[in-house]
Amino acid sequence: STTCLVDNAVLVKRVVFPVEVLPVQLALSALVHQLIALALLLVLMAVLGVPPRPALLALPVLVGTQLLLTVGFGWGAAALHVYFRDTAHVLGVLFPMWFYLTPIIYPYHLVPEFLRPALALNPLTALVQDYRDLFLHGVVPLGGRELWLVVVSLGVFVAGATIFARARGEFADLV
Repeated sequence: STTCLVDNAVLVKRVVFPVEVLPVQLALSALVHQLIALALLLVLMAVLGVPPRPALLALPVLVGTQLLLTVGFGWGAAALHVYFRDTAHVLGVLFPMWFYLTPIIYPYHLVPEFLRPALALNPLTALVQDYRDLFLHGVVPLGGRELWLVVVSLGVFVAGATIFARARGEFADLV
């Protein structure tokens, strides 16, 4: 979503078009892909004989929290890119590093004990762990980690919305 405002300059320059929809549309599009993948995962689990667990009822809350985080980042990145055109390139370097600082391809318990507090500050660590708890262990995650995820997601959403709203008036002139 970083380049969505610049890429759609014609829409941004129209007075009646709600430009805040552009980053949201991209997040929702990615969400549809994720929901399809989740549905396929559930089918695969059923085929392999893994029974559905009641903990999966918490999945909409987790997906909603992830969507807040994603939309907030999208709004902030899109607004910053209008002013600083290198934002997409910087994020292209930072996001792969963020990927490796998130326990996605390695389990959290293999992280050395002294690095775990720093890793716990990453909201995606909580998100990944919560998805693992739901699908692999059938546990509804409730605790400090989830509180941190919700607080950070709401904070990023509000910060992104604020940055976007404050910068919105200048978008048409700068794209």
